Amino acid sequence: MFRHGQHVASGRRCAGGCGSRRLFRIASPGTLAGKILIDLNNRDFPRDVESENVVHSLAAAAQADVPEARVVKALNNHAMEVFHAEPEALRAAAVQSFLAGDDAKRVVGGLLRDLGLTPVDFGDLANAWLLEVQADLLRTYLFAVGNPLFSPALIEVPKAEPRFGGRRPGTY
Repeated sequence: MFRHGQHVASGRRCAGGCGSRRLFRIASPGTLAGKILIDLNNRDFPRDVESENVVHSLAAAAQADVPEARVVKALNNHAMEVFHAEPEALRAAAVQSFLAGDDAKRVVGGLLRDLGLTPVDFGDLANAWLLEVQADLLRTYLFAVGNPLFSPALIEVPKAEPRFGGRRPGTY
């Protein structure tokens, strides 16, 4: 982000949460006014998670904690070992990285490209919970195979004539 003229700082969420769904305890939230906050948090991963809990996005909680910041959900769908690879290797492997948020995604997308990743836009921050659930799915797979060097991707399938009927109208 330095190359994009951005000041970079890092922090971590409160261990066990800061109470009542808060992620961050910030003495002066105004210091982040207008700043981009990249939320790469994922839930702790208990095996007995109940599905109704997953629609409460950590990114939305971060936005509530720091309402003047520009929160972008990104980089939460990669094990840290992925970032040991050089950008050229990640580009050659066409590694994608998903993000959700407001127009600050353009800046974060530039950072992702600098890291060698292909940004995939998942829309508004309201969709961040989908990226968090996807991270749960990925971590389950990584634990099962014992290899953190996997990354989710969306692959466009070649267009073809329907063989099994057509798609019914839906809500999407």
